[in-house]
Amino acid sequence: MNEHLARRTDPATSKAAAKKVNTTVTETHKQVLRIMLNMYNPTEDNVCEAAVDAGVVQRHEQARRIVRTLRDKQLVIAAIDGETGWQLSGRNSSGCVALAWELSYEGICAAKYS
Repeated sequence: MNEHLARRTDPATSKAAAKKVNTTVTETHKQVLRIMLNMYNPTEDNVCEAAVDAGVVQRHEQARRIVRTLRDKQLVIAAIDGETGWQLSGRNSSGCVALAWELSYEGICAAKYS
């Protein structure tokens, strides 16, 4: 079920561990997804700041872990690919350029209907 969390070249122990990862979307995850519904080309940092500002979490690092889990383990946040096939980027509040993200179809469904 969670085989996508292990690489084809990983040892059997890593593949077994990947199968045990809990990929349930919690209420906190859903709140972050709902925040992303109203954002245009957000960077990871933009989403984290919005989650802290909305009171979903207290610290930026908590939000960062949630965003990474949603992206890497639950596959409900995906890269925004431009017309050229390159991933789009946006600006953080610090002015730094970073990769932009969006909700996948599954992420939109989790945010709107659960």
